[in-house]
Formats: sequence, C-alpha cells, structure tokens
Amino acid sequence: MDKIAFLEANINIVERTESLLAEQIKTGEVIVHQVGVRTIEKEARELVKAGVQAIIARGGTYQDLAEVDLGIPVIRMVISASDILLALNHAARRYKKVKLVLHESIVFEPQEYNQLIPIEVERYRYRGIVMLEELLDSLELDEDTVLVGSGAIKELSSRKYMDFINVLVQDSTFLQTYYQAKQILEQTRQEVQRVRLLESILYSVNDGVAIIGMDGKILHFNRRCEELTGISEGEAQRKEVKEVLPGYPLASYLQMNREDSKELIMEIRNRKLAVSTSLFPLEPSGKQLILTIQDVTRLQKMEQNIRYILAKKGLTAEYHFNDIKTRDERMKKVIDQARKISRFPGSVLIYGESGTGKELIAQSIHNESDRSAGPFVAVNCAAISESLLESELFGYVGGAFTGARKEGKAGMFELAHKGTVFLDEINSMPLNLQAKLLRVIEQREVMRVGSDYVIPLDVRIIAAGNRKLSMNVQEGAFRHDLYFRLNTFELTIPPLNERSGDILYLFREFLAEYEEKTPTAIQLTPEFENQLLGYNWLGNVRELRNTALRYHVYQGDNSNQEILPKSPVGVSVVTEDLKIDLKELNKTVEELVIQSMLEQNMTKTDVAKALGISRQALFKKMNQDSAMQRK
Repeated sequence: MDKIAFLEANINIVERTESLLAEQIKTGEVIVHQVGVRTIEKEARELVKAGVQAIIARGGTYQDLAEVDLGIPVIRMVISASDILLALNHAARRYKKVKLVLHESIVFEPQEYNQLIPIEVERYRYRGIVMLEELLDSLELDEDTVLVGSGAIKELSSRKYMDFINVLVQDSTFLQTYYQAKQILEQTRQEVQRVRLLESILYSVNDGVAIIGMDGKILHFNRRCEELTGISEGEAQRKEVKEVLPGYPLASYLQMNREDSKELIMEIRNRKLAVSTSLFPLEPSGKQLILTIQDVTRLQKMEQNIRYILAKKGLTAEYHFNDIKTRDERMKKVIDQARKISRFPGSVLIYGESGTGKELIAQSIHNESDRSAGPFVAVNCAAISESLLESELFGYVGGAFTGARKEGKAGMFELAHKGTVFLDEINSMPLNLQAKLLRVIEQREVMRVGSDYVIPLDVRIIAAGNRKLSMNVQEGAFRHDLYFRLNTFELTIPPLNERSGDILYLFREFLAEYEEKTPTAIQLTPEFENQLLGYNWLGNVRELRNTALRYHVYQGDNSNQEILPKSPVGVSVVTEDLKIDLKELNKTVEELVIQSMLEQNMTKTDVAKALGISRQALFKKMNQDSAMQRK
C-alpha cells in the first residue's frame, strides 16, 4: 500500500487537507503533517524512516525539500495564478492595498492581471527563511493594507498583530496532486521492477556484461565478469577498465557511432576472451560503452556441439568444390559458375542426368556461401509419398493427423533455418504443394500442418531435376510463378557420355581410393580402357564409381564380364523379337517436333501454322500424346 505525506506549515490548510482526504487518512494511505518552518528537513526524514514513500508540499516548503536527497519523490503542489487571484479578491473586500509576499519559485506578475485585481498590489519575493524574516520585519503596514502570502509567513512574522490572508490551493489541485503522487509511485515501482529484472538477467546470462563510463570507470560488472576476470564487482567499480582489461582501447572505442560494434580477442589470467563493444545510451548527455565478454574456449565447444548435433541429424554439407574431380572444360565451367553463384543470395536450379553429381554441386555451393555454418537439408521429392511430403517439408503440430507425434515435428524448412534446403527431383512435386512452397519463398515464413501461426524463415533453396522445368510448365505440371522464383540461377551438368576425357581419369581416381594407391599407379589394359570408353554410361559418375568398385573386387578373376554390364555401346542388341512400329515412330517424331517448337517460345497458333494444321488439330494431337504418356 502506498503511503503519502502532505507537509504544510499552516494549520488551516492542514485541517482542510484532513477533511478532503479523510478516507485515505483512515486507511493509512495519507499522512497530513504540520511542519515547523525551521525543521522541515528533519521532520521529513523522520517521515521517511516511518515508511512514507512520497511527500507532497507547496511553495517554500517544497523548495526546501527539493534541495535535499530524501531518497523518495517530493511532489510539488502548484500554487496557481487563480489561487493568488482568489486571495487578492478576498483582500479587496476589506482593504485598499496588498503587500503580496511569494517564494521566488512561484510565478505571478500582478501587472498581467490588472483588469482582474480590484486593489493596489505590491509584490515581494524571498528565498529561504532568513530572507523571509528580514523581508517581513522591513514591511510597513497600515490599517488599509493587508499582507497576502503562504502559510509560513504567519509563523515567521514577529508582529503577531499583523493582518494576514493566506493563499489557498483549490480542492481540485489537492486531489490532482495526490493522484499524481500515486501515479509517480506506480511508475517508480514499475521502474524498480524493470531494473531488478535487468539486473537478474545480467547476473544470470552466461556472458560477461560490463558498462563503462566516458571516464573509463566501470559502472556495472556482472557475476560472469567476476568469474572471467577474477575481480569482484565491488572491486571493479573502483577501477578503470584498463586495470581490469589491460590493453583495452577505450579512447578509440569512445569515438564509435551508435550503430558500430567492435570485437577483439584479449588474454586475461591465461584465458582467451572475446570482447564485443557497442555504445549504450544510458545517459542522453554522454556516451557509455557496453562490453559483452565471452570465453573463447566455451564458444568453440558450443560450436563443436552444434556441429555434432547437426551431423547426427544429417544436416551438414560434406562436399566442397575441391572435392569435384574433372578434366572436362564444360564441367570446369559449371564449377566456376557455381562458385560465383555461391557468393550471392538467390535460388538455384541444377539440371543433370541421374548420377552426374547434382547434390555434390549443391553442397559445394552451400559450403562456399555465407550460410556455410548453417544446416544443409536435402529432400528427395520423388522418394516421399505425396501424403507425407507436406508434413516432411513444413512440419506438423501434435495431433494434426492420425499417427502424428503428440509433441509435433519440425519440417525440413524449419530445420534449414539460416541454411540451405536442397529439393532434389523437383519435377515430381505435386501441384498443391507447389502453391505452399511458393508462399514459403515469397513470405519467408512457414506454417506447420494443423497450426494457426507462422514461423519466420531464412533459407536458401537449391532445386534439382533431370528434366528442364520449363517443359513441366508447358505441360501444366509445374507452376510458372514458382518456376521463375526458383530459376534465379541455372546450372546444367553435362552427362558423363559427353565428358569422354573424364571417364578414364575418374575411374582411376575411384579405383585409387579403394586400393589406397595414387591414381598414376593404376594400370589398366588397353582392351579394358576401350571397353570403358565405349560403354554407354546411363548412370553417369555414380555408375562409373560402382564399376570401379566391381573392378577392385573381381580383377583377380582375369575376367571383365562381371565388371561391365553386357550391353555396352557397339554390341548388337537386335533380336528376333525386336519390332519397330513406324506409325508409332512417326507419332513420336511429331511429338518431339511440337515440343521443340514450344520450347522455343512459339505460340500454339504459330506451331499449328508451321505444321499446316488447325489449332484444334494441334490440341487434339497434344491431348493424345498426353494420354499416351499417362498410360
């Protein structure tokens, strides 16, 4: 409960206050105290000891208390011009002249109110009790003149017969000042709570926090700082920062702008500390620095732990550009392009046949980017059923569907926050999920299945496919707006059959790994090299690596029949059962011609005109082709 004291020298005003705030006095919330003009400070301090939380006073009483530190708020009850005018009008009923005595803190100029004052007024000002006593002794009064002023005047005057009219404060001012005091106490209480909360936070964080003044003196020093430096807070607050952190460049840091931040590594007590400094605007008139001090060894352990957790979840990128081996100029150009792309934000589309190393390129881009410390999450859109793909990508809340974990589950996009999502086989993504993916990219937020709130995201998307997405767009199987969102950068990896210079080179590299030799030490027969060069590598680099492993396993058998499949390029595959349907062949050629024209951005009207058929006939052919593909 708040406890507020009214201090007043005049007994009449004391009685009036007691009448106005009788209910609050009864409950103990208000104390009305008549104070002696010579013992104001002493009596106020006794009230503070008794538990008073705020003091209300007016005129000279307020001024005397405002100049001392009581440790509690002192609120001024304002004597307004209307209060003084009421007293002057009261005086005019009996007297012709007024000597108006006011404390210098009370603003009132009689000449400004000539039309409202029906009496002659001489105004006098005083500061302090001694000056007031001297002033009162010097005043000459006659039967037509009255003295008007504050309550202290009557007590200090040595002439007890002196006529005196007290300036009274209106009832509304009493009540307004009382409620103002209560509001100040509530604000003070909230501020104390905030300060205590901040102190508890500062003392509970794992980082050292210190605040430094412009003179270099330490103003605040939390418990973690004590542990890191071996100096107690009390001892530190009597020292300059250079005594606690030797070599700290205070002078240069005080020249920082508010948005700047400085970091440096210091060694204290054989312990490496990372010290981050920024401006801390505690006082508007000057600068103060806030220092965040961290144990470098602890930071390294935390980073190792995070990497360990991510590695356990499989959310790290293993490969770098240096891991990609090639002698092919086209492949080298792709790698150079990928290196440039990695330094810039934006999604990436990677095209290539199965086994060409699309994920290898994706991981390398991630590891070369500014997201390399973040997670790398790979999702094969074709390997997960449509019913599960949404929950895998975007996560779900507990009880979202039958079989869902009761605690819910974070989706791949959440796990990839501040990192990269690799969407392999993007062509296979269902249309309904494409719309949700587009929203994730545009809004930079994700909503779990069954949830009603969004989660902010910061991810980079790398997508891959073995077929141009533009073809899927033309067929209506892929959203054109999502395609343009994903196609910021595009890379096409050439198949191994078009990189003949890489076949023997990579084979020796892979075989050298299995046999723990250098590639130059690998000896292959000319016959086997020709077989490798003549083989149709439909499985690309992945198939070549598998072949190298089989060679390592079977080469002691002096036979290559178990190493390479039995139908390489150059061996006849024509059998008696082989039949060619020329009608179907013509349809296939026709389909390829139409598809090629559409890929060149020709309109369907132009394609129909080029083929010499109507638009309706063209649509019929395209629908027939789509139906055949579905079968």
